[in-house]
Amino acid sequence: MAETREPLTSPLDKNWMLLLIDADKNPKTGWHDYDFLINKKIKNGKFTLLQKYNSQYKMWEDRIELPFKFNKNKIELAIPRSCLNLSKKNFTFDFHWADNPENLTNIIDFCTTGDSAPNRKFNYRCSVL
Repeated sequence: MAETREPLTSPLDKNWMLLLIDADKNPKTGWHDYDFLINKKIKNGKFTLLQKYNSQYKMWEDRIELPFKFNKNKIELAIPRSCLNLSKKNFTFDFHWADNPENLTNIIDFCTTGDSAPNRKFNYRCSVL
């Protein structure tokens, strides 16, 4: 679950509440390290798509639908660990929220358009030990 300072806008907005995940912590893979993207394609008010970056073709590929909920200033996603290739009991991954960046062709847009958490290109880290 994530909580914002202000109420969330419509999930129909372009690049709404994007969640980028660096699951393998390998800077040589993914789009600027990020292996997975969530919320780029929202199916309806209840499901969104998990996408995986294909480095060979330099594009995001659809993987599976994920349930999600949002209300006022909170969003909740259910992401199976196996979908992120995190099948072990203990794991660590980095993640970043980006809301309404102009586009996803230039990582600098995280700094200059929309909103980003944490700021710039920094990441949050989730560790389950």
